[in-house]
Order: sequence, then C-alpha cells, then structure tokens
Amino acid sequence: MGVRTFAEDLLGAVLDTLSPLTAAATDEGALRLLLFDLGWVPPAGPLDADSLGPIRAVAEQLAEAAEALAEFLADGGDWAALVEQVGDVVAAVKGLSATDGTGLPAPLNQSGLWASLATELPGYLLTDQLRREKPALFALLLLTGVISRGPAQPSPYRIPGTQATEVHWDRLVLLVGDPQELAQRAYGWGGELNAYKLLRAVQDVAEAFGLPAVRAVPELALYEQYFGPPSSPMPIPPPLVLRMPLAAVEAADGDATAYAEAGLILLPVPPEPGAAPNGLLLGPYAAGAGQTVFEPSETVRVELSAEVDASGALGVLLRPGSLAPHADETAVSGEFTVAVEHRPARPLTVLGDPAAAGVTLGGSRAWLSVETEGVEVREVAVGLEVRALRVVLDPAALDGLISSVTGGRIVEVETDIELVWSSRTGLTLRGSGRLERTFPLHLELGPVRVGDLTVRGAADGDGLRLSAAVDLTAALGPVRATVQQVGIALALHHAPDGGLLFGLDAGFDLVPPLGAGLAVSAGPVNGGGHLYLDHDKGRYAGVFQLGLGGVAALSSWRLQGVAILDTKAVGAGPAADPDDEGFFSLLVVASYEWSPGIALGWGIFLNGVGVVVGHNRRTDVEELRGATRTGALDALLFPADPVGDAPAVIGTLGRLLPPAPGSTVLGVMARGEMLGSLITAKLAVLIQLPTPVRVVVLGQLIVDLKQIGRLRLDVVGVLDFDRGEFSLDGSLIDSKLLGRTITGDMALRARWQGDASFALSLGGFHPAFPPPTGFPALRRLTIALSDNGSSRISAYLAITSNSVQFGGSIDLRITFWKIDIEGHAHLDALMRFDPLWFTAELGARVTVKVFGKTLLGVDLLVGVSGPQPWGFWGHVKLKLLFLEVDKSFDTRKRGAAAPPELPFVRAVDRLRETLGLPSAWEATAGGNGDLAVLRSPELPGRLVLRPDTVLGIRQNVLPFGVEIERLGAARVSGPNHFRVHSFGYGDGHAGTVGDPILDRFAPGQFRDLGVDELLDQPGYRWQETGRRLGLPGGTDLPAVGLTVSAALDGDGAYDAWVVDHPDAPGRPLPGPAAAAPVTGFAGNGPAANAKTRDSGPARFGGAGLGLTTTGSGGR
Repeated sequence: MGVRTFAEDLLGAVLDTLSPLTAAATDEGALRLLLFDLGWVPPAGPLDADSLGPIRAVAEQLAEAAEALAEFLADGGDWAALVEQVGDVVAAVKGLSATDGTGLPAPLNQSGLWASLATELPGYLLTDQLRREKPALFALLLLTGVISRGPAQPSPYRIPGTQATEVHWDRLVLLVGDPQELAQRAYGWGGELNAYKLLRAVQDVAEAFGLPAVRAVPELALYEQYFGPPSSPMPIPPPLVLRMPLAAVEAADGDATAYAEAGLILLPVPPEPGAAPNGLLLGPYAAGAGQTVFEPSETVRVELSAEVDASGALGVLLRPGSLAPHADETAVSGEFTVAVEHRPARPLTVLGDPAAAGVTLGGSRAWLSVETEGVEVREVAVGLEVRALRVVLDPAALDGLISSVTGGRIVEVETDIELVWSSRTGLTLRGSGRLERTFPLHLELGPVRVGDLTVRGAADGDGLRLSAAVDLTAALGPVRATVQQVGIALALHHAPDGGLLFGLDAGFDLVPPLGAGLAVSAGPVNGGGHLYLDHDKGRYAGVFQLGLGGVAALSSWRLQGVAILDTKAVGAGPAADPDDEGFFSLLVVASYEWSPGIALGWGIFLNGVGVVVGHNRRTDVEELRGATRTGALDALLFPADPVGDAPAVIGTLGRLLPPAPGSTVLGVMARGEMLGSLITAKLAVLIQLPTPVRVVVLGQLIVDLKQIGRLRLDVVGVLDFDRGEFSLDGSLIDSKLLGRTITGDMALRARWQGDASFALSLGGFHPAFPPPTGFPALRRLTIALSDNGSSRISAYLAITSNSVQFGGSIDLRITFWKIDIEGHAHLDALMRFDPLWFTAELGARVTVKVFGKTLLGVDLLVGVSGPQPWGFWGHVKLKLLFLEVDKSFDTRKRGAAAPPELPFVRAVDRLRETLGLPSAWEATAGGNGDLAVLRSPELPGRLVLRPDTVLGIRQNVLPFGVEIERLGAARVSGPNHFRVHSFGYGDGHAGTVGDPILDRFAPGQFRDLGVDELLDQPGYRWQETGRRLGLPGGTDLPAVGLTVSAALDGDGAYDAWVVDHPDAPGRPLPGPAAAAPVTGFAGNGPAANAKTRDSGPARFGGAGLGLTTTGSGGR
C-alpha cells in the first residue's frame, strides 16, 4: 500500500488514457471513429490489415505494458522498469509521425495525417478521458491554458472547422511561478487579448461545476461606461459580457416586479472607448437582492449576500501590470458576498486508497467578497476552501525502521484548508503566510509520537512539487530517536521528449529529514546528538551532549555544545560582505557542568562554565529583551536538554544571535549555586565588536523553596556605547508561591548621551505618568489568589530622574450559590522632587450581587496633591436596593489657598558674579596641542592667549535664551531673559559671538510648571549655557565638538619665541633634549649586555608593537 497505491492510480490512468488506441488497432469501426473525432474523413472503402499495422504496433506495446502492470500489482517487481515500459508506449505514439502510408487508402496515405497523429493524438486521448470522467478538471486545465484548442492543420481530407487539442505541461509551473506569462501565452495578455476565447473558457468552467453562465451584449449603461455610445452597425465581433446568475428570487404570487437576481459578471474592457480590450472587469451584479440561498443541485449550494444595487459599479479591474479595486459614482457603501459550496454525498477520492494511503476530500467552498465605502473599494477578497481534507500515510512505504517502530499503524489527519487572495494582504494560506500549512497531530502510536504534519506546495524548476512531512519521535528502551520533517513528495515535471504522459513526468520520492537526533540514557551514562540540515535556508547545525551521573561517591559532569553555520543572509540568497565576496556565519555555544562545585566562599559554589563565539554574528537586543518573558534564555544559559529540544534550541539561538556581516560576538558563561540548591544563578556576558560596541549581560536567578514555591527571574542588560545607554529588562517566569502564580516585569533605562534620562520601574508607572520614550510596557507585579485570576494582588514601584512612584491594588471575588461578592482597593502615589510636588489617591469598592442584580454597592475615593497648590478630591457612592447616594468634592476645581510667597533674587547679579570667575572662561588648545594660555610676567593677573586658541564662556546658573521665572526656590526680580550678545577684548576691540555651548538644565528649576507639565516634562533638557567667541575680524569659530587638534610642522607650524623684555630681542623656545645620545648609551651600556636580556622569561618575548611617542609627557 502507500506509495504503491499511488503508483497503481497513476499508471492505471495512463493506460486507460491510451485504451482508444487498443480498440482502433483491432476494430475497423473504432479506427474510423477515432479518425473522425480527430477531424479526418474516414477511408471510403474497407480497411485491410496493412492499414491497421502502425496503430497495431503501438497497441501491442500497450498490451504488454498493461500485462506488466497487472503482474506488478499482484506480485511486485521492478518499479523503474515498469515506468520505463509505459514511457516507451508514449514514445511510440510520437513515433507515428515517421509512418510511410504509401499504398494505403486515403487519407491514410497522407504524410500529414501521420504527422498530425503524433502531435494531436496525445491531446485528444488525454482530453477525451478527462472530458468524460473529470469534466471540472478538464475545464480548469482548459481555462489555465494547460490544454488549448486551435485550428487544425489544413488538408483536403480534413473536416472543415476542426479544432486540434494540445497539452502544454510546461505551463503548470507558470501557474504557480508566473501567472502573467501564462495568461500571455494562453490568451495574448499584455498584447492582443483574445477575449472570445477567454470568456468561452470561463463559461466552460462554470458549466462544469453546474453553474449557469451566459455570454451576451452588455446592457446600455455598462456598454456606454466602457465602450462609449453604441454605433450602428455594431462592431464585429460585438463586445460580450459573461453573466453568471447565481441566485434568483421571485414572489410567491408571481409578481414580476418582485423578481430579484444576482451574480457575477466578467467583462473585457478597453483602455479607452474605441480601442481593443486589454483588461478585465470582474464584479458582482445585483438587482433587488438582499440575502438568499440557491441550490442548483443536491451537491451545490450558492449563498448570496448583497447590500448594493448596481451592475459593473464595483469589482476588480485587471490590466497588464496592475490589479486594483474599482468603483464608479453609482456604487454605494456596502458589501457583496457570493459563495458556492460543493457538498458531495460522500468524500471524494483525490489520490490513492482512502482505506490505506491516500487523500480524500469532504467538500469545497469558493467565495468572493467586495467591500465598498462610497466610491472607494476597501477590500476585494477571493477564497477557496477545502473542507474535510483527509490524508492517510502508510509508514510501511517510507522506511523499514519507521514502519517497525510504528507497529504498522497508519497515520491519519483531517483538516480544513483555505486559500485566500485579498487586495490588502495578497495571496495567503489561511493560518500561514505562504503556500505551506502545518497541522499539529500529536498522535501516540505505541513507542512512536507523531508531532506536526507539514504540507507544502512550490514551483520546482520547470515543474511542481507537493510534499507532506511529519516529525517523529520513537523511544526504544534507553534509546530515543527523533526524525524531523520526513515524508513523501509528488514531483510533476515537463518532459519534452515524452515522459510518462505525453510530455508530463510524475514521480514520488522521499523527503529527506531536516534533522535527526539520537539520545541514550543508560544508567549513569547519558548523551546524544542532533543534526539539522536546511539546504534551502543555508543553515547547518549540530547539538551534542555527554554526561556521567553520580555513582556512589563519584562526581557527575556534563559537556554539551551547539554549533550553527549559516551560508545565506536572513531572507535572501548567499550573504555578501562589503566586497561582494561570499561569507559564512558561525555560532558556537559550549558549556561544561560538574558536581560538586568549586567553593568560592559565603556558601557559593561554581559548578558550570561556558563560552560563546559568534563570527559574523550580532546580538539582537529586541529579541533578547523579549526572551525574558518567554523563557527563551534557556536555549543559551546551560539548556537542560539540548538534544531533545534541538529544533527549538537551534531556532532560538538563531534569533537571539542572528547573522551580521563584519560583526563578532564573544562571551563567557558561569553557573553557581548557594545554600545547596536553594538558589541557582546563571550568568552570561557577551561583547559585540567592532561596531556598535555593545556589552550584553544575561542572567537567570532561581529560588527553589520546594513545597513553599519557586521564583525565577530572567534579566537582560545591555550597555551600548554608541548610543550612550544602559538598559535592563527582567521578568518573572513560571513562578509560584504557596501554589499561587506570580508574574511581573521590570525595566531600567539610563542614557547619558543626547537627552540624558533615567527610569527604573518594577511593575509599571503611575497611571497618570507617561512612560519615557522607548520604555517597554510592563506587567504589574501580581500574585494570583485564585486560579482564574479574578482575585489578585498587584503592585508597582518606579523611580525616574525626578520622581518616585508606587502603588498597588487588591481584587477579591467570592462566589457561592447565586451570590457574588466583589471587592477592589487601590493606592497610587507619585512624588516629584524638583520642584517638590506629589499626588496620592486611595480608592475602594465593594459590590454584592444576587442573581446578577446589585444588592449592595459601596464606592469610595479620596486624593490629595500639593504643595503648590494643595488640592483634595474624592467621592462616595452608596447603593442599596433601589436607593442610591452619590457625593463628590474637588478643591482643585475651585482653587486652593495661594501658595506661600517665595523669596526674590536678582538673577542678573548671580550671573554677573559667576561670569567674573576664571572658571567661567575656557580655552581649547590649538593645532600643536601645547598649552592654550601663557601667563605674562609683565601683566600680573592677566592671561595671554596663543594665536591658535579657541575661547569660550559658560556658566551653570541659568539657561540662556529662555524666560526665567525662578531660580530654584526663589523668584526672579529684575531682568529675566539673558543671552550672549557681544564681547570685547584688549583695549576696546570687538569680537564675534560664535556657536552655542549646551548643557543639561532641569526645567522645573527655572519655570513654574503645571500639574500636567510636572508629569510630562523630562527631568533635564539640553539648553544653552554659553557661547564660543570669535577671532578678531568676525571669523566664527567652530563648536568644540567640531574642533580637532592636529600637529603642524614645516611652514604651517607656529614659531615659539621667548621675549624676556619688550625692548629685548626674542629667543627660540628650547625644545626637549635630543634622544639620540641617550639611545646610543642605552644600547651599549651594562644593562644592554646583561644576561637577563636573553635568558629566562626574556627568551619568549615577542616582537614589538610598533608604538611611538607623540609628545612629551610633562615638564
């Protein structure tokens, strides 16, 4: 059974297709009928044996092939030889073109007849079989152009109007890979569109499925919309529209005005009136229809739902290179849906034997939906649903080992599949983003467990490939084996030289597994390995584990490792480095654990170490942060069973540390325990180089309190030097205390570049506080008091650069009989440090319900904020049966007492005092890197700048360029807006104000902030604190961040002179002592000739690093 059953169906279908040749070789009447069906006038007189000779030779080969098939089915045999024999029959049909008809009666004496038989007979035999037994499949192949009909080659003996049929198997792959090219070959799409042929093919498909379809001239409104005013006479051939009425409703009393009809139209449309059609309009039409069900036969059901009344007003307009929803001014908002459902009386056999190995179909449903809003089409969707698709696989056909471990049991799965095309989302398989579907089986077949079944369909070169594969796990004593994604595939390929069925080759082959694993657990010895091979994705991976358990006083240890080699970039072909050379990406994670551990003191024992090496790899920060919530860090931090969980471990590591050209990741890991096994900690430190430079710390802390509970915290810390940021994320996973689940998240963000900020949160923020930009959403720290989560305790704590926040809530629910008691209490508090301000709110609510009706309800709330200004608010609500009392108060609305008066200070005096200090002035060294300023002995207390020095002024009293309302806890009097307008030097010389110098200021120190601003404003902002000062003549100096000190030499260097007196001549500044004499003495002195230079450790000295000095280190 199994694959053999498929072979029976396939070869049997081929021989049945050729059966008309057998009849024609033995029966003169059958030969005449065959010639007539092919469009040839039969011979006038009787036929002798010589006339049947060429066809009889083919028939004899066919009989031998049929006999061989019968023997194969009965006793087995050589499958390849049987396939070759059937292929020889097909080749013999093509060989009829070489027949010499000399001496035979006409038209058998015509060479054109035998040549046409070789080309037209395969199409006739195949289509005749399909037309009789599978009319729907025949119509679909005709529509897609796989089967085509066209004028036959002319001949005096040809019946006028004969249509020849050809089979184009090579177009099967175009159906999946390039539908537009298929349409061009079949109907002239993109050029001269054969609209008549296309409408006829669609009509044949509709009629094959039992649906009415009529070709007619469009009604006047539709005609004028696309073809312009009708002319007389009408063009030849006239434009036609294919109308498929799917539902018709008539009043019971026969009133014709109550008639309603709805369906679909297909209209070839021109780019402009008067031109030839080059596109298609597919859309619904409805006249008075609302919602109805139409059953044209016992097995076909049509569902129609319409909220529009128009014909051709909406739909899909398809033109070469474009596909767009269409609606004109007559369309109205609404939705049109039509569905055709096929419900056979019993499942249809698609392939094989349903009782052993095959595929059956319980029904199907096709639908079209158009959703409009005014003249806009929001979405057009087309779907094809396959219902009750049942796949039966016989493991005996796959492999002897697999068959033995499954005990000969057959694997069965039944599911529904829906293929959907949407103008929004494109072509998808419902539940998957591609033509692939995975079905969870989870079947237990003795020692074998069947995991997932994956069905795939894809273009394969010049053909199609359909595959079905499963995951298998088998346990045989101490050995456990896993096979990942193994199965069978059906491959269909175009064969120009004949193939199995007139140009089509079909074959079955084994889908090799993506991975295979083996694990052994025999007493103290355990180990195993897993190999993963994915050629399409370019990923090759391996996992191993080897361990020895403790026996008596012996220690135990475990060595394990994972290696992943990627040869393709993510989502692309072979990855390339900047020089366009192919590269590979390698990741190795290895660890070693032992027991008992090494004592480190304080009850801490080290019992595990590991390494992480990634070449052309990077750390994916977002994936790592998300791993704290999913437990994915287990794949990296000493996994418990890397072999058994190999697919998950490999996939997780590939996401956490993905390929990245030019990047390297290095790391170390450690595992330790404290207080026995009460506390377990796992730590990994990863460094990513060269850019961005990033240090990642991964941690896992487990507190195992045995029967009391278990707490687990996973954390990820990232130190990003390029962004100037440190972050920390953590989550509680699989944590319980006294049988109650505990959940919650924490995060920290600290940034020192750009807008500096700091925020630490355990469980989130105050409800009125907007989280900082980029801060993740956090779950409250929660302990569930009930299994359904209706009773719980939650809390949070947050600290930012200028606030502290905390709060929590308690929810209780008690249910007995028809009585529900619900209670809630919460506290939320926030304190802002500078300026000092806080808010706190306390609330409680209790409700008693009987039979779902509120019997008693109490709701209390009280809040306070201040001190600038103080505010109080609250409300109380009491409900008892039909009595209700509701009272509220809020002093924030009416205003509160005026805040206390603050002392006044003159900001201009503070600023003048600060600018008078030497520290307010800064000088940046020039190009040669020497001292920026020189003290003049003739002018005590004054500084003289070198010519290349950059001068600046700055202060930290207040920000320039903004209005100042306060300085800390004091009000500002006098001038309150300051800026650097000008400056002078020397004896009244004017300089130029250059670029601003920025520093961080707290807005609340200089402005009165409202309540909302207190919550929204960041703790610090970059504002102007000073200015660069320009050279004489108005030359602007660059900002300090753009100033680069470069050593000058030659004519561009400054000459340094010492002038002792204004009237005395200058002398050159002495330079550093020459190093040549010292070097000469050092190379020949006693130290240079000492024995210690070439003995002992000095023998192993390496070459020098090539370092040189760039300047003196001091004076």
